[in-house]
Amino acid sequence: MEATKGAILDSEEVPLQVTVPPRIKRELDLLAAGAGRTKRSMVLEALRAVGVNATDAEIAGRRPRRSRKGV
Repeated sequence: MEATKGAILDSEEVPLQVTVPPRIKRELDLLAAGAGRTKRSMVLEALRAVGVNATDAEIAGRRPRRSRKGV
């Protein structure tokens, strides 16, 4: 079997869905909003803290940062 068959390219992303208690979701929403970050980046950083190999580029995300007008 070829090494590329079925392999996920580094540039691709796949959805990950988890079910959490409502209070955990609210807390994550508030923490992310307060830090001016995405929930995605916070979750990836937490996964890295427990040993998952997530690079800074992966945590930073795929979208350029928008400037916050009026702030």
